[in-house]
Amino acid sequence: MKYSLLLSLLSLIAWKYDCLFPAGFFGLLAGFLFSLLFRRKIQILAIGYISASILTVILFPIEFSFAAIARIGIAWAAAITALMTFLILFSLIIKTKEKLQ
Repeated sequence: MKYSLLLSLLSLIAWKYDCLFPAGFFGLLAGFLFSLLFRRKIQILAIGYISASILTVILFPIEFSFAAIARIGIAWAAAITALMTFLILFSLIIKTKEKLQ
């Protein structure tokens, strides 16, 4: 889980500094690791796939090139970062709530 999150953050940082191909590569690698990590949790995979596809359509123009593949990786990175942040915070809240009881 931490490697896919770190790769997605690295992808978003590279995208901020206009390095399209490293950002896309790290994003696609993060998406691949995310798919391997959550292969038995179908609901989380579906949320990740749907959010990445929505981000791809909303944020980037539709074209067929290597830049488009890199943009798909960037959308994967954004979706993974948001989903993992939500899951980490949610599990942290549940654990602290259990300790208080």
